[in-house]
Amino acid sequence: MVKSAGSVEKAREILGNAAEAVDSFEDTRMGGWWVGYHYTAKDLTLGLMSNNYTSLWHFINMSRGKDDHGNDYGGYDYRYRTNDPKTIDNDWIVMAWLYNQQMKEKDYEVTEAHYRHDSYSRYSQYEDFQDIPFQPVDNLGYYWFKEFVKNPTLQSIGFVAHAAADVGAAQHTWNTMGNYHVEYEEWAEDHHFSDNLGDFDRVHEMLKNYSTSKGFRVTLTQTAQESYAHAEPLFNASNAARLNAARDMAPMSIATIVTVWTKAVNKLYGE
Repeated sequence: MVKSAGSVEKAREILGNAAEAVDSFEDTRMGGWWVGYHYTAKDLTLGLMSNNYTSLWHFINMSRGKDDHGNDYGGYDYRYRTNDPKTIDNDWIVMAWLYNQQMKEKDYEVTEAHYRHDSYSRYSQYEDFQDIPFQPVDNLGYYWFKEFVKNPTLQSIGFVAHAAADVGAAQHTWNTMGNYHVEYEEWAEDHHFSDNLGDFDRVHEMLKNYSTSKGFRVTLTQTAQESYAHAEPLFNASNAARLNAARDMAPMSIATIVTVWTKAVNKLYGE
């Protein structure tokens, strides 16, 4: 695959672009007859919500057990957000904008169906945003993992990396768009090299805790449990608090990606 890309550098670029592109998918429309349907509220909420609605599939709520779909852990669900329901934060702002808006049925039949792995759902569950139980990010990742096995491309395995990285951020496992969500992710990107967050010695140590014999979703849930335990970035924006979490979670996220990519390669060899 690296040879087909032309070079290691080009392959790295394709993988990185694919991992980043998942936030920009135009596969989830919210709305209704009174407002029409739209992929994003970027131009309609004065920048309060800039991501496409596809980002609503990028959570795994580790604070609860089975969800309304029968998943061991559910995805984003406004009813169970981290902060007090009376708090006006990013979650509340998005809910206020999308109040009683529904998912476009075509996107339910395609996107939601892709991310429904071993669970069940009905369209009526996606009629009112404030009550919608979105499918979890490990289901999203597993869909692209299976797509890679069927038709191996650097793009599809790059999409898998996005899911494997999201479970390493506490905001994604504590069911919140707020609590310094964007700020923490931007901080981690800015400090990745300067603070050696991806230290390979630490990655090698973390890899000892993972096994390619475990299921894909089991592997992602294992990392999600660890990021859930590292809740410091949710309530403390200090550099020290963020470093404390990231020094464990960054190498653990890399170990997760290495593990699931290795599982993918093993699948190609029939293992």
